[in-house]
Formats: sequence, C-alpha cells, structure tokens
Amino acid sequence: MKHLAKELTSPLFLIFNMSLESGCFPKFWKNSYLVPVFKSAKKTDISNYRGIAIPSCIPKLFEAIINKELFHQMKNRIIPTQHGFFKGRSTTTNLLEFINFSLNAMDKGNYVETLYTDFSKGFDRIDIPCFSFFFFLFSLIFRRSSSATVVANHRRPGRRLHTQDPNSRPVY
Repeated sequence: MKHLAKELTSPLFLIFNMSLESGCFPKFWKNSYLVPVFKSAKKTDISNYRGIAIPSCIPKLFEAIINKELFHQMKNRIIPTQHGFFKGRSTTTNLLEFINFSLNAMDKGNYVETLYTDFSKGFDRIDIPCFSFFFFLFSLIFRRSSSATVVANHRRPGRRLHTQDPNSRPVY
C-alpha cells in the first residue's frame, strides 16, 4: 500500500467517507486471518496456543485514522495519570509515578494503600458461562443492598484515610 499511496488516496477517501456517512462498516472488512500463537508448555497441545486475528490493511488504516481523530478530541477528557491510552506510557511509567506518589505521601506522614492486578493471562483459560453467572449473581447482590459489606475471617480494626470528611467509613 505504501507504494500506491497516491493512487489509493482518492478512492479510499471516498470509501471511508461513505462508511462514516452511512454508519456502516463493510462486512468484508471484518474478515481477518487467524494466526495461532504459542503461549507455553507443549507445542503439540492445541490448548497452548491462542488465536491472533490479523485484519486487512485497509480497515487497519481506517481504524488508525478514526483513532487518531477521536484521541485528539478526547485526550483532554482523560485524566493525566491514565497510562493505558497514551503513547509513551506503560506499566513501567505507571509504576514510577506510583513510587513518586508514595514517597511524597511518606514525606508528609501519610500512608498509601493500593491494589495492583495483572490480567495478562487472566482470560486465557476462563470458563465464560461460569464467569457470566458469577457476575450475574454479583449484580443481584449489589442491587439488593445500597452498600457492599465484605466480611473477612481475620478482620483487623478499620483505619481512616486522611480525608476532610469526618464521617468517612473505615478502610479494612
């Protein structure tokens, strides 16, 4: 496509505008090649592979153009500490920012409690029907009560975060 950029600019411009005006994404653009990528363990076991969809270059170009324009319009609405949607930001920059935040809190005599999760392999072997049922039950529980209470076997006394609100609830 790079070698035909001048020749393809006008037809692609028309096609992309037709798609945007009609609100339809052509079905054949949704087709992609499925490439198996090895994860770990035995290479002879098919469950040790995950599929990666490789789309055509034309819908990828369309997506890149839309993404660039949307990001330009939305970037001022995303908080500056967000690391997931910005180029040049990663889990490493997030961790460095967190360390800086924590050290500043320690200098002021405050403390920081946090929870980091890693879902990198969290959905590789998930039982989708079981997972869906769990969240269905979870939503029913939260609909019935206005506040959630978590009971632990070895509960420790609650500690209040440094807030301006004297009625804040303890953190366990």
